[in-house]
Amino acid sequence: MQEKVPPTAKIPDVLAKLARMPEFTAVLEREVQVRKVDAKDVMACVGQLYAKVCKCSHGNEEEWFQDAVIIRTRDFEDYEVTALVTLLKTQSRLQSRLDWREETSCKAAG
Repeated sequence: MQEKVPPTAKIPDVLAKLARMPEFTAVLEREVQVRKVDAKDVMACVGQLYAKVCKCSHGNEEEWFQDAVIIRTRDFEDYEVTALVTLLKTQSRLQSRLDWREETSCKAAG
């Protein structure tokens, strides 16, 4: 997988490449089933995730992507969380992977 994603690629390009990998599809199938979301909704948001992350990081996206990434479920729709988790699980096999975790304790009751 390392050859598929150059370490110098820009973040939106990396996200797009990850989403086209067979590993992504395998992780997506599991996450969609566990999280009970529609795979079409997840795939439809992948292209806009970086912009949404930048908005949620309040201009600190470089810091967001340098340290451990924290996915705060209150900041994203369920299908967006699924897309982020799927992308981050897929990239976790890369040599220069990001550390991450999902923070669900702050999910608003609905």
